[in-house]
Amino acid sequence: MVRSSIPRLDLDHAFSSKNEVATAVKNQLSSLMSEYGYEILVALVTDLNPDKSVKNAMNEINGGYLQIIRRKNSLPIAQR
Repeated sequence: MVRSSIPRLDLDHAFSSKNEVATAVKNQLSSLMSEYGYEILVALVTDLNPDKSVKNAMNEINGGYLQIIRRKNSLPIAQR
């Protein structure tokens, strides 16, 4: 269930929107488990822990983005 809602978000947004992920999980679990007489009241997402390779890739992307911003800010205004 988490795998179906996380791919729609970029990693930074996923970390900042745990409540949205929890709501998606709750909604999906509620529809599945109601058939068996269960009611899901809340789904708690305490932490997102992506694979190490995903973390490394995101760090590289963020580092590259910061370098672009720094270069752009160091250019004269006419060249921006």
